[in-house]
Amino acid sequence: MASMRSWLSPKVGFVSATALLMLGCEGCEPQDVESWTELGEAISDDDDDGWFTADSNQRVALVLVDAEFPSLDNLYVDYWVEVNGLRFPLAGNLVDMVSVDAPLDIPVASRAIGTWLLQADNQLITWNSSVSVITRGLEAAQGEGTITWSNRDQRYELTVPFGLWSAELVFESRVEQFADPSPDDADGDTDRDGILDWQEAALAERGTGVGDPTRQDIVLLVGYTHPDWAMTPLTVERLRSVFLQNGITLYVATQANQGMELSDPGLMSLGAAPLPRDHQITATEVRDEMRPEYVRGFLSDVAHLVVLAENVVPPPGSTISFGEGWPCGLDLAVRSHFMPPLIGADVHEYQAKGVMHELGHNLGLDHPADPASSVMGTPDTDQGNPVDWLLAQYERPLDYTQGEWNSLDLSCFR
Repeated sequence: MASMRSWLSPKVGFVSATALLMLGCEGCEPQDVESWTELGEAISDDDDDGWFTADSNQRVALVLVDAEFPSLDNLYVDYWVEVNGLRFPLAGNLVDMVSVDAPLDIPVASRAIGTWLLQADNQLITWNSSVSVITRGLEAAQGEGTITWSNRDQRYELTVPFGLWSAELVFESRVEQFADPSPDDADGDTDRDGILDWQEAALAERGTGVGDPTRQDIVLLVGYTHPDWAMTPLTVERLRSVFLQNGITLYVATQANQGMELSDPGLMSLGAAPLPRDHQITATEVRDEMRPEYVRGFLSDVAHLVVLAENVVPPPGSTISFGEGWPCGLDLAVRSHFMPPLIGADVHEYQAKGVMHELGHNLGLDHPADPASSVMGTPDTDQGNPVDWLLAQYERPLDYTQGEWNSLDLSCFR
């Protein structure tokens, strides 16, 4: 395993004055042996996991602090903001919006930085985030922009045009420092998310927003057997939102250009030939044939792989199946639509609920006694009656119960 981590180790070399300031060594002088010792301690990585042993690692939060709209006789009354495809403020209902007059201090993105900080020019690391503003009032409009932010305490102003007017958004990037939570163990897992410290660093260095040894992350790679069954943007938004509401960062990769070069999410097959549109998928096919083909390296040990299809092979003794997940596993197969093409993926969040249900099994959850209390609900009558299943879809929320959230075991697959 050490060889797999070796590429994470920094090539320290010359350390600039900026590095001394960034790493909390403002008083260090070259001729001061004691100060050089302090600097060495500040930039050491004793267990070679990609995280500084001392509190020199950085966590950067991008915070939306203000938004101003033109005063046009209340033409635009409410709005929401999307950053990297995730809607803010986080709300249980997609129609919930924010009054223009509401105070703001909303964290909308986060990045963790470890030892690769020393390899950056002047220790400055930047990211680009897409920003959308959607308004509702007497008219509806949408505008888009991009914000470039960095690991500096800084204020940013972004003008987002929409309709004939524009919104003025104000963001702040806020930096805090933290120490390696397991300084003597690269295979530590302090946050109990099943991702080891060195794997967290390998994820974080990619700048995708996932990978923090002190905060729980889930990596979800998405495949589908036919383009008609691809995961919808609404499903991605809803899944990421509900997990973030509960303090878990969910990374969802639905295509190959999303920062995870060790995987090939998207259209998948069994062998070289494309699968027929009506192929019935099984979790065994996902686990034994698709995972080795489409997920590589350390990701194969930490990433959940979901494959969406028209149908899922029913379990023994049943005539109908909507999904299959491995208890405390990493693979799941989910039926993308309800009785396609009659009812689509996004009707009553069908697809999102199916994925969240099977992912719940991967994280140690079972079916509750009250089928309407949780997305994990599966009434006995639904196994042979699609109408009962449809009614159950309307009854159960896209959410776990608080007790289920508290008992989630993200590392149970280890």
